[in-house]
Amino acid sequence: MTATSGVTHKSSQRTRNAHTAAASTTPAPDVVSLGQGDAMPLKIGVMGGAAGATANDPETLALARQVGEAIAKSGNILVTGACPGVPQAAVEGAHDQHGIVIGISPADSAAAHVQEYHSPTEGYTAILYTGMGLMMRDVLNIRSCDMVVVIGGRGGTLNEEEIASKEGKPIGVLRNSGGTAAHLRGIKKELGEEIPQNMVFGSHPDKLVSDLIAVARKYPASFHVDGKVIDQPVKSDKG
Repeated sequence: MTATSGVTHKSSQRTRNAHTAAASTTPAPDVVSLGQGDAMPLKIGVMGGAAGATANDPETLALARQVGEAIAKSGNILVTGACPGVPQAAVEGAHDQHGIVIGISPADSAAAHVQEYHSPTEGYTAILYTGMGLMMRDVLNIRSCDMVVVIGGRGGTLNEEEIASKEGKPIGVLRNSGGTAAHLRGIKKELGEEIPQNMVFGSHPDKLVSDLIAVARKYPASFHVDGKVIDQPVKSDKG
């Protein structure tokens, strides 16, 4: 009986050693420390149309799905407003890659989420039911993210981008996805707003996510001076 126990113990030890060795060869996720610990994954939001032209455009939805896949492959967390259309396409992409997906719902319950807001639950790791309605939910949605990606969209997406911009969040814009994303640079120019240093534009989902993470690494935080957000680059070791 003792001998059998010894064999079992050694076998378990070998199994643990094998798991440890396998874990040591697994690539670390492409995370960035934003004052929350080096090993903590980032929360990357996807903002896009829940309805309208881009929410029903197969090409835009395919791009959104690829963004979701890229976020999951990077080892980070996808956050959306838990709505249909473009965000749901990103959810499906992340889910297919076994990524973590968090939804920030405007509803106060699962029943209201589905019946009142006609929103999906498939593909999410968890959905937070805020009971805040659409507009207030947008603020919480953005503040729950370390950075955001803008895909397609209409006025609601523009509102989310503006909140993110005023909050100093790094922003990635998929400029070939139509809607708000396609016109965002022009809108800012027309309004006399400068493109912030932590905003990147791109046409390829994988590269856009990678570039956005790189920008977040360079500008990991922002601070307020007289009510204005000032993005601060990371200082080198040489000062």
